[in-house]
Amino acid sequence: MAAEPVTLDAQRQQSGADLLRMTDDFGFGALGAAWIHDEEASRWWYLLVSPMIDSKGPRWVYERLVQIFRKLALPPGITPLDIRIASPHEQSWQIIASTVHVEDSAVFPLKLVINGIQIDKIFAYRVRPADNRAGERTRVFESRYRQLMAAA
Repeated sequence: MAAEPVTLDAQRQQSGADLLRMTDDFGFGALGAAWIHDEEASRWWYLLVSPMIDSKGPRWVYERLVQIFRKLALPPGITPLDIRIASPHEQSWQIIASTVHVEDSAVFPLKLVINGIQIDKIFAYRVRPADNRAGERTRVFESRYRQLMAAA
């Protein structure tokens, strides 16, 4: 019996674009954003790539994202547990960035292991090279985060 082709449904595609727009509104400035398919678990998770991971650490970044998501509704079909964050300097992201092109706007086959997870497909929204703006991104993101937390 042949395996069913793995696709990304239209709602999830739209929700991924909406989530990227939401994080952009808060100055997160993701260098990368994509749905990643875990072959073994047969499920999709959403990856956000930011240099803030290197400068502030993953816990600092993720805690702030979760607080923002509590205040603002996540797009349909996405929970905080679906979202992973990574540094643009991680080897796995560098492989993705050198292989995947956003212009394709389709599910792209890719064989890669990230932290023990077997990746077989990716749907990318943004793939940009690392830059030297981590400090600026952090200041904007932290400022907008504090404004939201202070709001009633």
